[in-house]
Amino acid sequence: MADPPAVPPALLAALESPPLERRGWLRSVAPNYIGLFFWVVYFDQLGRQALSSGGLGWSILGAMTAGLLCYQFLYYVPAMWGMRTGRPLIVVAASTFGATGSAWIAGVAIGLAQVVWFAAGASYATDLTLEGFIAFRLLDPRLLDPVSLDGITLMSPVFLVTSLPWCVVTAIAGRYLVRVIAALMSVLVVFPALMLGLAALMTVGGVGDFRPPGADPAAGPGDPGSLRAFALIIQMIFGFFATAGLMAADWGAVSRDSSDIRLGGWVGVTFASWIVATLALMTVAGALGGLKGLPALVRGPGLDAFTFRAALSRGIGGTPAGLMFLIFGLASLAPAVFAAHLFGQRFAAAWPGLSPTRWTFLGTAAAWALLIATGWASRLESIFSILGAVFAPTAGAMAADYVRARGAWPGPRRGVNPAGLVAWAVGMAVGLVPTIADATGWDRGTQFQPAAVHGFMAGFLVYTILARLGAESPVSPIPKPAEASAAGIGFPSWQGRPSAS
Repeated sequence: MADPPAVPPALLAALESPPLERRGWLRSVAPNYIGLFFWVVYFDQLGRQALSSGGLGWSILGAMTAGLLCYQFLYYVPAMWGMRTGRPLIVVAASTFGATGSAWIAGVAIGLAQVVWFAAGASYATDLTLEGFIAFRLLDPRLLDPVSLDGITLMSPVFLVTSLPWCVVTAIAGRYLVRVIAALMSVLVVFPALMLGLAALMTVGGVGDFRPPGADPAAGPGDPGSLRAFALIIQMIFGFFATAGLMAADWGAVSRDSSDIRLGGWVGVTFASWIVATLALMTVAGALGGLKGLPALVRGPGLDAFTFRAALSRGIGGTPAGLMFLIFGLASLAPAVFAAHLFGQRFAAAWPGLSPTRWTFLGTAAAWALLIATGWASRLESIFSILGAVFAPTAGAMAADYVRARGAWPGPRRGVNPAGLVAWAVGMAVGLVPTIADATGWDRGTQFQPAAVHGFMAGFLVYTILARLGAESPVSPIPKPAEASAAGIGFPSWQGRPSAS
């Protein structure tokens, strides 16, 4: 039996594809990441636990720290390697995880993550649009109450009937119209940005009166509530950005030089994540601070009172809130379009027996049935934690490989690189500690935050140790163009346009 090829076909095709057009940071990295952070899925639940435990100041400080960590830990290395090689994530990750390992981690695993992001985007688009109808008094809120069917809790029939055709339309757009949607979103992102700024202005009067239950406004750095708020905000932002940070390799491949990487990252990642989070947190704090009887309100819906959507509903209300709900809901469809495009192409590259179109609709069906209909797509804290646990160690192992190689991409390694695989597995186990602890009732384990950052550090440390012990697989020579041509391997369409979704 013949040995399997050292470089899988999908990776070989990416290696031998023509270089993409290079663009400045104002036309590539920055606007796309800024648009990502104006996605309501990012900021809706940031204050759910942090604001309720430590107040506004420590939450904003945590958001600033998270922005710096996202830039340095998650974004910088993939972006730099993408820029220096002109190749996307599946290629540059082949140094850390091996050619075969990269196909699974940077290909299939990223595809599965996009199914989750598709579900979150479509679910929020449906939910916020229906909330807008409620604000306009066009829909009875009782029609959105969940239902129980044979012990399984499902979203309301109105939600299910609305979300299913929206998912189908979004999937079709992701398969055939992704470039059109990308062009539109470069302009339409202004509308959610304006709505977020307006919401912050309309509620700013209550910020000074915001006093979350159990938080001491004069708390020092050692106060448990302050430290918890600081750590939880970092965990939420770092976990949310972990997938998009790895995809920075794709944006690096179309960047001109290292200055574009740095400027685009500082503006599009560090400052955008912090500013958007600050505006959202201030909106929630201002909306709650302007309400009387806050303790009674918190005892009712609990932590849900600290979400951005609750701030729009209770702190603003009426026609302005309804308009904001509709704009945020419709804008949430664009990231879902990109996600549908990505998982369809990723799965087709891994299993070419089915076309990208079929994979797109199979992924859409799974997202709707397993995540959207059951309400799991709206459990963002769990989603951020799990995806952060999976992909932050990926970035950690790549960062260790980058430091070891002194910034020069070593090339694809043969098969599976044991150092990268073990580092990723250990880091993921570390990152999942709070999630497992929450499921098993281990209270102390839930305080192991920010777990995604710990997972990154574990992946970095384990890869460094194993690499020094000689556990890296050998580097494969990069195939010549004639080899790809003789194999009849084409350039995957998903490489044609990067996406930070």
